[in-house]
Amino acid sequence: MSLEHLKRVRKGSPSTALHHPPPPSTARTPPVSAATEISLIGLRVAEAEPLLVKALDDAVLADLPYLRVVHGKGTGALREFVHDVLSADPRVKRFGFAPPNQGGHGVTLVEFRA
Repeated sequence: MSLEHLKRVRKGSPSTALHHPPPPSTARTPPVSAATEISLIGLRVAEAEPLLVKALDDAVLADLPYLRVVHGKGTGALREFVHDVLSADPRVKRFGFAPPNQGGHGVTLVEFRA
Protein backbone atom coordinates (compact mmCIF):
# COMPACT_ATOMS: atom_id res chain seq x y z
CA MET A 1 0.00 0.00 0.00
CA SER A 2 1.43 3.35 -1.01
CA LEU A 3 1.79 6.40 1.19
CA GLU A 4 -0.61 8.32 -1.05
CA HIS A 5 -3.25 5.63 -0.66
CA LEU A 6 -2.91 5.78 3.13
CA LYS A 7 -3.25 9.56 3.10
CA ARG A 8 -6.47 9.32 1.08
CA VAL A 9 -7.86 6.72 3.46
CA ARG A 10 -6.96 8.87 6.45
CA LYS A 11 -8.81 11.85 4.94
CA GLY A 12 -11.92 9.67 4.83
CA SER A 13 -12.41 9.39 1.14
CA PRO A 14 -15.30 6.91 0.87
CA SER A 15 -14.16 5.54 -2.49
CA THR A 16 -10.74 4.56 -1.18
CA ALA A 17 -11.60 3.54 2.36
CA LEU A 18 -10.30 0.19 3.46
CA HIS A 19 -13.01 -2.36 4.06
CA HIS A 20 -12.12 -4.53 6.98
CA PRO A 21 -14.64 -6.73 8.73
CA PRO A 22 -15.41 -5.55 12.25
CA PRO A 23 -13.40 -7.33 14.92
CA PRO A 24 -15.17 -10.23 16.59
CA SER A 25 -17.21 -9.22 19.58
CA THR A 26 -15.43 -9.85 22.83
CA ALA A 27 -18.26 -8.45 24.90
CA ARG A 28 -19.60 -10.86 27.45
CA THR A 29 -22.85 -10.65 29.26
CA PRO A 30 -22.50 -8.15 32.07
CA PRO A 31 -21.98 -9.68 35.49
CA VAL A 32 -25.07 -9.94 37.63
CA SER A 33 -24.95 -7.82 40.73
CA ALA A 34 -26.71 -9.02 43.82
CA ALA A 35 -26.90 -7.98 47.42
CA THR A 36 -25.42 -10.29 50.04
CA GLU A 37 -28.27 -9.44 52.40
CA ILE A 38 -32.02 -9.05 52.21
CA SER A 39 -34.22 -7.62 54.93
CA LEU A 40 -37.75 -8.94 55.27
CA ILE A 41 -38.45 -7.21 58.58
CA GLY A 42 -41.98 -5.86 58.86
CA LEU A 43 -43.31 -7.83 55.89
CA ARG A 44 -46.00 -10.47 55.86
CA VAL A 45 -45.22 -13.90 54.43
CA ALA A 46 -47.11 -13.14 51.20
CA GLU A 47 -45.14 -9.91 50.75
CA ALA A 48 -41.81 -11.52 51.61
CA GLU A 49 -42.10 -14.53 49.30
CA PRO A 50 -41.34 -12.86 45.95
CA LEU A 51 -38.52 -10.82 47.49
CA LEU A 52 -36.91 -13.90 49.01
CA VAL A 53 -37.17 -15.89 45.79
CA LYS A 54 -35.67 -13.02 43.77
CA ALA A 55 -32.83 -12.58 46.28
CA LEU A 56 -32.03 -16.29 46.08
CA ASP A 57 -32.12 -16.25 42.27
CA ASP A 58 -29.92 -13.14 42.08
CA ALA A 59 -27.41 -14.54 44.57
CA VAL A 60 -27.10 -17.79 42.64
CA LEU A 61 -26.77 -15.99 39.29
CA ALA A 62 -24.10 -13.71 40.75
CA ASP A 63 -22.31 -16.79 42.10
CA LEU A 64 -22.36 -15.51 45.67
CA PRO A 65 -21.21 -18.00 48.29
CA TYR A 66 -23.83 -16.97 50.83
CA LEU A 67 -26.85 -14.76 51.54
CA ARG A 68 -27.99 -13.17 54.80
CA VAL A 69 -31.75 -13.17 55.27
CA VAL A 70 -32.86 -10.76 57.99
CA HIS A 71 -36.33 -11.82 59.09
CA GLY A 72 -36.39 -10.64 62.70
CA LYS A 73 -37.56 -12.58 65.72
CA GLY A 74 -41.22 -11.55 66.10
CA THR A 75 -43.75 -14.37 66.18
CA GLY A 76 -41.50 -16.68 64.16
CA ALA A 77 -43.89 -17.00 61.23
CA LEU A 78 -41.53 -15.28 58.80
CA ARG A 79 -38.53 -17.23 60.08
CA GLU A 80 -40.44 -20.50 59.65
CA PHE A 81 -41.48 -19.52 56.14
CA VAL A 82 -37.88 -18.62 55.19
CA HIS A 83 -36.62 -21.95 56.50
CA ASP A 84 -39.35 -23.85 54.62
CA VAL A 85 -38.39 -22.16 51.36
CA LEU A 86 -34.68 -22.81 51.94
CA SER A 87 -35.30 -26.46 52.81
CA ALA A 88 -37.06 -27.00 49.49
CA ASP A 89 -34.49 -25.17 47.34
CA PRO A 90 -31.93 -27.58 45.80
CA ARG A 91 -29.43 -24.74 45.29
CA VAL A 92 -29.06 -24.30 49.04
CA LYS A 93 -26.27 -26.33 50.58
CA ARG A 94 -27.12 -25.42 54.17
CA PHE A 95 -28.56 -22.67 56.32
CA GLY A 96 -28.73 -21.71 59.95
CA PHE A 97 -28.99 -18.86 62.39
CA ALA A 98 -26.36 -16.16 62.52
CA PRO A 99 -24.06 -15.88 65.54
CA PRO A 100 -25.52 -13.83 68.41
CA ASN A 101 -23.34 -10.81 67.59
CA GLN A 102 -24.62 -10.84 63.97
CA GLY A 103 -28.36 -11.09 64.60
CA GLY A 104 -28.79 -14.49 66.20
CA HIS A 105 -32.24 -16.00 65.67
CA GLY A 106 -33.37 -12.93 63.73
CA VAL A 107 -31.01 -13.67 60.82
CA THR A 108 -30.60 -16.80 58.71
CA LEU A 109 -27.34 -17.39 56.86
CA VAL A 110 -27.71 -19.30 53.59
CA GLU A 111 -24.83 -21.13 51.93
CA PHE A 112 -25.16 -22.14 48.29
CA ARG A 113 -23.89 -25.22 46.49
CA ALA A 114 -20.84 -24.62 44.34
